[in-house]
Amino acid sequence: MLVVDDDNFFRKIILQVLRDLGYTDVLEAERGPQYQGYSTGRAAYPASACIAGAVPEFLGVVPRSYLYCGPWNKGKLTGQKPPLKLKEIWAIRIRLQLGNHTRGLALFNLAIDSKLRGCDLVALRVKDVAHGGQIARRAIILQRKTQRPVQFEITDQTRESLATWIAKADLKPE
Repeated sequence: MLVVDDDNFFRKIILQVLRDLGYTDVLEAERGPQYQGYSTGRAAYPASACIAGAVPEFLGVVPRSYLYCGPWNKGKLTGQKPPLKLKEIWAIRIRLQLGNHTRGLALFNLAIDSKLRGCDLVALRVKDVAHGGQIARRAIILQRKTQRPVQFEITDQTRESLATWIAKADLKPE
């Protein structure tokens, strides 16, 4: 536990960090309480800043996260993203296996096999993929958005990860 006698200890630390991050006019925030909560000089925030928002009382300057500089995706590609490559899929699977994330691994494998939307994937029940204590080789799911049935094959690796998750979480078919 850290006990500090000086009430301004943390304020001094924050101001020093802001100086280190490149805020050149941090001393202006130390003038007095009439300036606390807002930055009064342009040098206290980046030149690309457009509009300064409300600021926490203890900071006394405008941090970069409180600035509005236009749309977050300006200049970035929008729309549909390219599909995952096989190498990326295996990298995700390995990380989930090494981290012992049985639920994440089962849902990821099932997502790859079924190509279902996330809302349909998390709405699945044990009875949708398992029959009589065994994981089925095929499943038919009714999509929420389109109300169309989707039939997909469940691979051996996915069936193994689903069985492990169902056993570990002690899930029961309803």
